[in-house]
Amino acid sequence: MKKTLLALLALIAAVSCTSGKFPALKNDGKTGIVAHRGFWQCAEAGNAHNSIASLSMACMEAFEGTEFDVNLTNDGRILVSHGPNVGGYNILDTDFETLAGCLLEDGSRRPSLEEYLDLASEYAGKTRLVLEVKPQPEPSVEDELLSQCVTLLKDRGMFSPSKVIFISFSQHVCEQIALMYPKFINQYLGGGIAPAELAAKGINGIDYHFSEFYAHPEWVEEAHNLGMSVNVWTVDGEEDMKNMFALGVDQITTNCPLLARELLGENEWKH
Repeated sequence: MKKTLLALLALIAAVSCTSGKFPALKNDGKTGIVAHRGFWQCAEAGNAHNSIASLSMACMEAFEGTEFDVNLTNDGRILVSHGPNVGGYNILDTDFETLAGCLLEDGSRRPSLEEYLDLASEYAGKTRLVLEVKPQPEPSVEDELLSQCVTLLKDRGMFSPSKVIFISFSQHVCEQIALMYPKFINQYLGGGIAPAELAAKGINGIDYHFSEFYAHPEWVEEAHNLGMSVNVWTVDGEEDMKNMFALGVDQITTNCPLLARELLGENEWKH
């Protein structure tokens, strides 16, 4: 009973501190589609994840978001790649040119963040970037990666909550974003943590694997009551999609965005 009371008091405190202060997705009760690593599962993108072509196709299809991953190389540049290894190389221990030369499925070079943003800026305001800051070995390296991302976004006029959402498996990264850039949607990916605990740290969104919401369906409503946004990854099956839509998630990250679009119909959120 005592533990239950303490948990309830913590939730009430979090609600009082955060409700109405966190930035909202303003989806009007609809669900936005986020293409996982771009819209790569099509001939035009050559089945290449995290490629310029997959970014282009996601933007041309006008999905709400397109997710991509960034890692820091040993010469201080940012590689768009899932990581932490590429072609047998550890990204953090390898220079950018070597890694970029490990070609993608469509025969293209792995892009730098600069190259990625150059194209994304052409679609700014239509398809929002969902930028995943990959965990690094040390908090100081994560700080450097985040700082460089922000600098490049600013340089290209992309540093705006209407153009970028941040996501990360690193609580440290999410806490830094909450501290320095509280107006941005900032979703924690790791799972296993109730929304109230994250809200108490200023983290204003969750982006959990769909299995987390099968185990804790109440977390969607709890997060919404706290003013938090809710994304779910990576949902490719029709039944799983339908179940997540029924829970009222704000966004769904998927490798099958056209299937999600078909199922959502008029309930798909677009900018």
